[in-house]
Amino acid sequence: MSPFPRRCFKVSRHPLSWREQKLSTKSGGILSRSWRMLKIAKKPDRGEIWLVTKVTAAGMLFVGVLGFIIKQAFVMVDDAILSLLWTFL
Repeated sequence: MSPFPRRCFKVSRHPLSWREQKLSTKSGGILSRSWRMLKIAKKPDRGEIWLVTKVTAAGMLFVGVLGFIIKQAFVMVDDAILSLLWTFL
């Protein structure tokens, strides 16, 4: 007897191919795990929502200010280069 077991596949009367059956079995596992997680999860209270809103707004403000500073730096460098070119022309 071989140390590796032979794989026996059942022949089903299901119209899907074996690959489609395998995918549907995998997605069924994902769906059942997701359902378990949804049953455990709780609705956030007002304070938690407010905290997430403040952190998100602060992050967006930070990224916007950083982008504005970078844009202004490039504009100043561009103006300096153009002014140097106009002095030589």
